[in-house]
Amino acid sequence: MAAVEGRVTQMAQRLDGVDTRIKSLEGTVPNLATRVDATGKRVEDVDRRLTRLWTNRFNQKVGDTLEVYFPLDSSLLPDTAQTVLLDVAKEMQAHPAMTVELGGYTDPKGALEYNQGLSQRRVDAVRRFLSDKGIQLSRIQSVSLGPLAGETPAAQKRRVTIKLMVDQE
Repeated sequence: MAAVEGRVTQMAQRLDGVDTRIKSLEGTVPNLATRVDATGKRVEDVDRRLTRLWTNRFNQKVGDTLEVYFPLDSSLLPDTAQTVLLDVAKEMQAHPAMTVELGGYTDPKGALEYNQGLSQRRVDAVRRFLSDKGIQLSRIQSVSLGPLAGETPAAQKRRVTIKLMVDQE
């Protein structure tokens, strides 16, 4: 009988402890509900923004087109090219939604394989310059297009074309 009374007392103490914990949780449940609602609103806002960005990912137009020229058989950026690229970097820093498309070219003199590599090195030099000025690589698309044919003078074929892309919104 004493053993049963001892166990009943233990169970009563445990029930009191559970009751105390339940009462303390009752005070936090409304607070948690408020926090969950606020978090849900933030998630909806982020989802709305991501949906807009994803929908408009191809909704860009060319804002400006620039060209930087290279010496014969070189991928080193001349001073004039660096000046143009500094302006491009400043413009991109001022407009965080702006992206840039780079297209590298060479003149047709020399082997096709060599010219492909040279046009890639020229594009890489421009990408590296912009990246060094704080432009994220995700905002820079580039392609090496190799030699240009046609009547254009050879000096004007040795270039990287820069297209500044802006949202159409």
